[in-house]
Amino acid sequence: MAAKRAAIIELYKNGTRVNEIARLVNIHHQNVTRTISRYKELGTLEDRPRTGRPPVQRVQKAKVLIEAKISRIPKRSQRKLAKQHGISRATVTNMVK
Repeated sequence: MAAKRAAIIELYKNGTRVNEIARLVNIHHQNVTRTISRYKELGTLEDRPRTGRPPVQRVQKAKVLIEAKISRIPKRSQRKLAKQHGISRATVTNMVK
């Protein structure tokens, strides 16, 4: 997507119309308009920071420990791992995937 964004901005700076850019880059004209607006607002083509709650630190630490334990003993129970680290079994399942 970064390459498309760069192409959109380059074409826009060269004076190409939005509908023509959309046809050339093969995306909807609203996406072209949105990309140009974002570029004007932020001055960059990079993604905006993601919203939402950041991951809990203990889960990130537990992930490292769980991955190490699984690599040593692959048959270890997900339920036991979850209980040992104080996280849900579903979280352990997602880590194992």
